[in-house]
Amino acid sequence: MSTPGISVIMSVHNGQRYLEESIASILSQDFRDFEFVIIDDGSTDGTAVLLSRYQAMDPRIRVIRNQSRIGLAASLNKGIRESRAPYIARQDADDISDPARLREQFGFLESNNDISAVGAFYDMMDSSGKFLRRYRLPVAHDDIKKWLRTVNCLCHGSVMFRKSDVAASGFYPERYACSQDYALWIAMARNYKLANMPKVLYKLRLHECAVSVKNKRGQRRCQFEIRRDNGFFKDIRRDCAAEEFFWNARFFYKMGMRRLALKHFIMWAFHEIFRRRAAQRPIGVCMVTGVFYPEISGGGLQCRTLLNAMRDHKEFNFFILTTTRDPRMPRGEPGLKLTRIYVGNLGFLDKCGASVQLTYHFIKISPKIDVVHLHGFSKKTMLVILLAKIFRKKVIQKMTSLGDDDPVSIRRKKSGGISKWFFSMADIYVSVNPAMSLEFLNSGIPAERLEAIPNGVDTERFFPVTDQADKARLRDGLGLPRDAVIILFVGFFSRDKGPDVLFSAYRDLILRTGRGDICLLFIGSTDTGYYEIKSEIVEDIKKGAARDGLDKKVFFVEKALNIEDYYRASDIFALPSFREGLPNALMEAMSSGLACVSSDLKGVTDYLITGGSEGLIFPPGSVEGLTLALIGLLEDRALAEKIGKGAREKILKNFSIKKISERYADVYQSFT
Repeated sequence: MSTPGISVIMSVHNGQRYLEESIASILSQDFRDFEFVIIDDGSTDGTAVLLSRYQAMDPRIRVIRNQSRIGLAASLNKGIRESRAPYIARQDADDISDPARLREQFGFLESNNDISAVGAFYDMMDSSGKFLRRYRLPVAHDDIKKWLRTVNCLCHGSVMFRKSDVAASGFYPERYACSQDYALWIAMARNYKLANMPKVLYKLRLHECAVSVKNKRGQRRCQFEIRRDNGFFKDIRRDCAAEEFFWNARFFYKMGMRRLALKHFIMWAFHEIFRRRAAQRPIGVCMVTGVFYPEISGGGLQCRTLLNAMRDHKEFNFFILTTTRDPRMPRGEPGLKLTRIYVGNLGFLDKCGASVQLTYHFIKISPKIDVVHLHGFSKKTMLVILLAKIFRKKVIQKMTSLGDDDPVSIRRKKSGGISKWFFSMADIYVSVNPAMSLEFLNSGIPAERLEAIPNGVDTERFFPVTDQADKARLRDGLGLPRDAVIILFVGFFSRDKGPDVLFSAYRDLILRTGRGDICLLFIGSTDTGYYEIKSEIVEDIKKGAARDGLDKKVFFVEKALNIEDYYRASDIFALPSFREGLPNALMEAMSSGLACVSSDLKGVTDYLITGGSEGLIFPPGSVEGLTLALIGLLEDRALAEKIGKGAREKILKNFSIKKISERYADVYQSFT
């Protein structure tokens, strides 16, 4: 098979509506020596059928199908790697190329060996193909490089580039949710020359599903992050919306597009006025969580950890709305704008009363808030989402558990249709692990509305014990045996958390090793008033411990507000869960320098523990696997110490709450 002169690369996700017209514009090119590589990025409409038909019609078409959606940048990188030609031409699935485009750009690159990428002037058209306006762009490399500091001045779909130079520049960066082409041009401009042909060779379609229409804010924020990451400015609190309007006004004026320049100048002026008004008070963020300290849940703990980390951010003002079934809980908390709503026994009248209270308190604080940050999804949050939309507040939906409140699981519930409708109203979705991100994308949520932000750990609160004397003092204060090896479990007594699996493994461990100095410490509520807690699990463990003579070595702590002391006082941490979001307990144990053993939850725990350097993993539910992992750590203390150090380093590098809080600060800022 001969090597083609050009590889045309297109990525499409559910693009059936305009796809035929876009493909036809390439097949009708007067330059014929090309291959057409089309990546179907997990489409669920008729795109796959349409592509199969075209592939059968024209041998130049090669279709690559992603089993699930991986996003534009990753798909294009796959297409580039699969391409065979030295030149790559981009084409978007809803746009149209002029019949002479490939010939003109191929000839230009052949005649200008110092140019690595060339774009073109383009026309904007509406969804029906009607002409709207013409865009002129800087032509020379020096002008393009100058404008790239503030404006993306190459039309992505119109660009043809040298494959080798894009590969040397690192391909499309996949860490950004959108505007990855902008980041690539900046990277290329450092070592290579770019150009635009002063000819209209491309038609860009403006329609309701286009990123530039559907998610202007997300696109603006990505471009802001790209400029910041490339060192174009240092002030990460700059107003990226006002900046975009200002620089676009200047750019369009210089390019001779006076009407567009005036429009953006007016938008900049209005934005400046509103920004000054908004600057009179901090950005108001309303945190909504199921329960809040001193009551304990994963979402509530993350909410509190994030709030503590952001105390020094004076540009934010936080409010907390939460619920409780304990009438002894204070409805507020000194020094914290917290409102607890009593929900009683969750009967019909209790729910009605709680809904009224929630509505009243939301309306009361609504003039002071701009963003609603939901920690988890439930019927309660559905009411909050409705109120947020009525009062025009932005909604951040953070999911806390894979297999329970992720997008796919929500649809499977009894009220799945209604829940899905409310769920779809969020402006930004936060995923805490790769597996959850995949669920989001598979559910049809646009990649540009997804933020992958893991849970964070307060590494100054959770840190390793200094020495054995320090550990002995901690154990004395907690009433734990000084000379024992303590295996720690933190979590609910529920089927999903697997405490019964751990107890079975502990019992086998004692039988196999014959050691009498190993203790098992359970920290977690046994109050069966909470729906996840199963009384039979607690009773079975207690009865089994008494029957086997282990009741003096198995400890239960109902609640530990000083949980960090228990981590430092322990030797090994075990997480035998069947389902997790991103487990706080495992992250806290790793931050505390413990040797950790965890069930292997794909895309979740293997996000934290990789290659055995930060912990050991075993198949979920495998008593034998957990027993062997525990024996391995007990028999090789050097390995346990190495794992503990590696775990601490992993948390400090990637999951420190200080770093995570800065990412949330950027998200909050993006709404202003």
